[in-house]
Amino acid sequence: LRASFTPDDAYELFTALGPAGRRAYLFLHLVPDSIFPIGYALTFAFISAWFLVRLLPLDHRLQWLSLIPLISGLADVIENLSLVICNLVYPGRIDWLVQFAHLLTKVKFGLLPIGLVFLTIIVVVRFIRKRPASNVPIVT
Repeated sequence: LRASFTPDDAYELFTALGPAGRRAYLFLHLVPDSIFPIGYALTFAFISAWFLVRLLPLDHRLQWLSLIPLISGLADVIENLSLVICNLVYPGRIDWLVQFAHLLTKVKFGLLPIGLVFLTIIVVVRFIRKRPASNVPIVT
């Protein structure tokens, strides 16, 4: 959950965890921490796409915005797999892979709020456009 880390930070964590902690870390990153990003990425992408096709023509360039959650989720999964590989080779070090995981963390944390704001905006716009007309006659 850290937005910033160095290779030294990662390997200090692996050392502090010990063998049992590193096994638990592997399970955490391979199962729940991989399932969750896949789930949120697909959910947010499908919801975004559902609303976008109702708001804009299919060939509109803003339709591509529904890919933001997929990119964020993919970055999250690859980040997790990168750290799993580093954990598996411990006490060996693959510093470039930890740095790559750090870059993916920034992509994930950068795109996730953008995707949520975008999703909120299109949902609000959709509901405003679909708001039923008032039954109260306007008196002039």
